[in-house]
Amino acid sequence: MKLLASLLLILAVALGVAETAHADTGVLTWVNPTQNIDGSPLTDLASINIYRGPCGVTPITGSALANKPSTVPGASDTYTDATPPSGNTGYEVDAADSAANLSARSAQVCKVYSTLLPNLVVTSLTISPLTPHIGDVVTYTAVVKNIGTAGTVSNGDPTTTGIGISFSTDGTSSKQCQLVPGPLAAGASVTLTGTSCNPLYVATAGPHTVVATVDDALRIPESNEADNTLSISYTVSVKKPKAPTGLGVN
Repeated sequence: MKLLASLLLILAVALGVAETAHADTGVLTWVNPTQNIDGSPLTDLASINIYRGPCGVTPITGSALANKPSTVPGASDTYTDATPPSGNTGYEVDAADSAANLSARSAQVCKVYSTLLPNLVVTSLTISPLTPHIGDVVTYTAVVKNIGTAGTVSNGDPTTTGIGISFSTDGTSSKQCQLVPGPLAAGASVTLTGTSCNPLYVATAGPHTVVATVDDALRIPESNEADNTLSISYTVSVKKPKAPTGLGVN
């Protein structure tokens, strides 16, 4: 006869958290037990329970995060936590047999997860017309990309959660232009133009520098608020007639 549930299994577990390409994912690894606590072979392993909680608080209380069917004693196994909370997070596992008897908990391992936030950057900035002359209305167009780990949120009101852009020419005060409601998913891009700037920029002679600033009104919390700008330079020429051609003399 087997012993009481809490003493039934030896959890011979090498538990670790593998780093992945995404800061918001953790992969747990362990080795299934092979014996009961009396030294007899474990022949009815049923599952592994995974627990998640604050790092340093052990044993972790509450229900298991997941229950993974696992029936091969001594086999290595894994579990991916795809939606962990931010901060220092702890994990523990235990094993269950076919009668739902549980082993002792494993040692706890921890991983620090970063807070998931969007990060908006301007990846390109162009002007139209490409070669402006004095008096031309110059329109600026910016491509904005979310290089963060989360999408922007939208409550349906662009004035509070929208993605905005402004353009500043030669250090003048920024002109707030297009505002789109979002949301913008992580890795996605959107094109914003200056056609709604009021007033529009009218070209003057000489070299100029324009700076595009996304999220100019700081509506969107970002992981980096210091990389929202991109600048380019261009020259406005005087529109003059071409020289006459075909000059001759007899």
